[in-house]
Amino acid sequence: MSMLRNDFSQIEAQPGIIGAIRPPVRLRLTKDIVQSLVVSLDVVIILALAVLTDRYILIEREWFGSFAGAAALAALPFAAFMGMRGGYQFDRLAEPDTQIRQVLIAWFAAFGVLAVTAFLMKVSATYSRIGSALFFSTGGLVLLALHYRIARWLKVRLARTELSVHRSLALMIGDAEALDTMQRALAHDGIEIVAAELIEATTDRFAAECASAAAALRAALARTKADSILVFAPWEKQAWLETLLGMLDPLPAPVTLVADATVNALIERRHVRYGQLNGFEVQRAPLSRVDCLVKRALDLTIASVALVVLSPVMLMTAAAILIETGRPVFFHQRRRGFGGRVFEMVKFRSMTVMQDGPDVPQAKRDDPRVTPLGRILRKTSLDELPQLFNVIRGDMSIVGPRPHALAHDDQYADIIATYAYRHHVKPGITGWAQVNGARGETRETADMERRVAYDLWYIRNWSIWLDIHIILRTAVSVLADNRAY
Repeated sequence: MSMLRNDFSQIEAQPGIIGAIRPPVRLRLTKDIVQSLVVSLDVVIILALAVLTDRYILIEREWFGSFAGAAALAALPFAAFMGMRGGYQFDRLAEPDTQIRQVLIAWFAAFGVLAVTAFLMKVSATYSRIGSALFFSTGGLVLLALHYRIARWLKVRLARTELSVHRSLALMIGDAEALDTMQRALAHDGIEIVAAELIEATTDRFAAECASAAAALRAALARTKADSILVFAPWEKQAWLETLLGMLDPLPAPVTLVADATVNALIERRHVRYGQLNGFEVQRAPLSRVDCLVKRALDLTIASVALVVLSPVMLMTAAAILIETGRPVFFHQRRRGFGGRVFEMVKFRSMTVMQDGPDVPQAKRDDPRVTPLGRILRKTSLDELPQLFNVIRGDMSIVGPRPHALAHDDQYADIIATYAYRHHVKPGITGWAQVNGARGETRETADMERRVAYDLWYIRNWSIWLDIHIILRTAVSVLADNRAY
């Protein structure tokens, strides 16, 4: 039976009726408005800072000869880099960590463009170094603060379903509970379902129900300001889909057939073409020799630079451990690496024990084995720094699945069928699972299954740019992660 559901935010909880009372949408915008406002704010801030910096360093020249005129040109490449990297996409505007990375990369790139342009035009000596440094540092900080605050504001409003940036009609083949679940999920992405039509999957009058649904949606379009129509239907029912979509063709609105679970799992994989054939890669080939060389070059470069830059920190950490609990400074434990080969991983000692046998209890919150200094080291991930030597030796990579103690490897290999696939690449100091929050203690098997799923996705989708992306995310999020203890 087909039925129209209007004004979801006011629906009472009743048997057989969709959902419970939800907070009303307090603010209705569009994605274009949000994106345009953010771009405009970026340009205005860069222009204002350029003028203020110029006044501060007291350079008096014509506009395009002044520092302000040159610095203001940073607005164009900054906005361009943000746009090319998807930094202004609405879903990314609502992610604080993503905005921090995007702004940093775009601001450095924009300043680099200005510096190269000034050098090629032989005018770099015209501008004050103090002014340039002041503009670069102040501009970066202000842009970071702006984008972080905007992202936090959007994230909170979306979480509370108080913000609507896209209004749609919905048509679902299913039941009321599935429709309600879908509506709730979309609300957290800023997608407001202003009216919905439900066709029960058990109906024996499918064509008639489709015609009734299409007529009801046409009427809803006439009285609401819907941007689109979303169709939720099982893709394996080809005859149903053809009938349903045929009925919707005459409607004056864009219609989107939403991927079901099976199709969604496929389209998240890498798209490939063989001549005129299209497909999705369900399992990627092992890294080629060229891939391995590129990844190894990145590992050696970053590990070598990090060891030089962080050597004072590592020396102070070693001295602090000696003062607090004495020797040993380092903790050695056997782990499995590429191809399942065993190697000895090294960390700064953060516990009072040195366990490496058939029974290795995982660290828990407020674990009495962790020393006071160790809590700081584990929270900041400073205990992982000696693994840079493992990277230099070739046992590990900067990015890859995190290696586990042999006891844990043996335990989960028997429980999770795909666990051993993690050994198809070198283990890493950080990884895709870690930057997505799947780190720390695995209290339940589901916790490890989630981590393994992220690791397998990384292996199947590896690229050098993905490694760089993970490294940048790690650098930004390491201090804010409360799962390390």
